[in-house]
Amino acid sequence: MRDHYSRHMTDGHLDIALIRYQSDASSREAMAAGSGPCIHHMGFEVDDLHDSVRDLERRGCEIISDPGVIPVKLRVPGGTIAELAPRGHFRLDPR
Repeated sequence: MRDHYSRHMTDGHLDIALIRYQSDASSREAMAAGSGPCIHHMGFEVDDLHDSVRDLERRGCEIISDPGVIPVKLRVPGGTIAELAPRGHFRLDPR
């Protein structure tokens, strides 16, 4: 179960998300940037999600999303939080 609400603004390539975690949220993802308002993470779309995640893990990144959750959130060495999504994940539905 997701522990946040989000609203996205996208042109199909760039996604800007406003996220509000529930007050009782305790997932690793929710707590990753600390409590209170902040820039939580930056996101990237990739051609092959599985290969990209595996490559970043080999480079010392820590996966902080629950298993199976997409986009995949990770902490890079130094502490910055990022997310990876498959290309087209944020594309607008043309209907």
